[in-house]
This record gives sequence, structure tokens and C-alpha cells, in this order.
Amino acid sequence: MVQRSGGMLWRMKYRVDGTGAEVNPKRVEKKLGLGMYPDVSLKDARERRDDARRLLANGVDPAEQKQRDLRIAKISII
Repeated sequence: MVQRSGGMLWRMKYRVDGTGAEVNPKRVEKKLGLGMYPDVSLKDARERRDDARRLLANGVDPAEQKQRDLRIAKISII
């Protein structure tokens, strides 16, 4: 994705099961940031995408997993 400001990002769009406004089951579209170009190469971005797809196949939301990992890293530093 190329931003108006000129920044370039690797992103992955995916859908997960969620709930709508009326608590009805619904597919929710999300985006996962894989890194900034050129800091993250195409090869690395593809590997990160494949890892996220494996998580989705196992029923885990990759964005939530990424947030959990960041929280754990913060706690372990303290």
C-alpha cells in the first residue's frame, strides 16, 4: 500500500468471524500490517503473510496474536 504522504507499507487483508451491531454472526474484514517497505523485503513480507495465514487456518486472529505478543514483550521488559 502506498500512502499519500509517500510511505509504503506491506499489508494483508483478511476476514474473520465476528459479530455485527445486533450480535449476529458476521464475517469481519481486517488488515494486518506486515512492515514498511524497504525495511521489510518482499520475501520477508511473504513469509509474514504465510505465518498469518497459518494462524487463520488454526482459528487464531493474527492481529490479536500480534497485539498479545507486543503486550508480552512489554511486560517481560519491565
